[in-house]
Amino acid sequence: MEALDSAFRKSLWFTRGWTLQELLAPKTVKFYSRDWQYLTTKSGDPQIISEVTGIGQDVLMLHSYTRSSVASRMSWAGRRQTTKVEDLAYCLMGLFDVSMPLLYGEGEKAFWRLQQEILKDTTDHTIFSWKGDGYPSGMFARSPADFVSALDMSKQPSGAQNSASSLTNRGLRIELPLVPTPVPDMYAAVLNCC
Repeated sequence: MEALDSAFRKSLWFTRGWTLQELLAPKTVKFYSRDWQYLTTKSGDPQIISEVTGIGQDVLMLHSYTRSSVASRMSWAGRRQTTKVEDLAYCLMGLFDVSMPLLYGEGEKAFWRLQQEILKDTTDHTIFSWKGDGYPSGMFARSPADFVSALDMSKQPSGAQNSASSLTNRGLRIELPLVPTPVPDMYAAVLNCC
């Protein structure tokens, strides 16, 4: 069983972008080896699958991914890969229940558009809780990889109200409380998440 466990953990299936929704959407997922030998189910080994994917066992067992914050869902895709850059965004559309045109050739802009679409339907401030590689990109992340460290980010506490945001022709519009920083004339915006 130990050899099986090791091979299962190293499966490329857990690293592909499009297989994330294949893991989360159905209530039952059965895993087979390359030669069609039955291995396990999603509910049969949730601890191993959780360790490999970073997705909580409760999410896997209760089929409750929509309750997870935007940042958490993005982090699940953070270490996954796709053949085309655009597919890093396109493979997440179902996970956030958004639709947008597929424009192959747009590159990283697809992920920026995905975040815009998500923002239209949520007040979850964790969408802004990412850490990039230093390359300036504004309020939006460049890829799901920017959310890897945001796995445990949670939405606002129950009953708390987040300010609505909107995208205008001048950029993002959102009202947030400001806190002074040690740097003169610089303030930090406070997001409603933890």
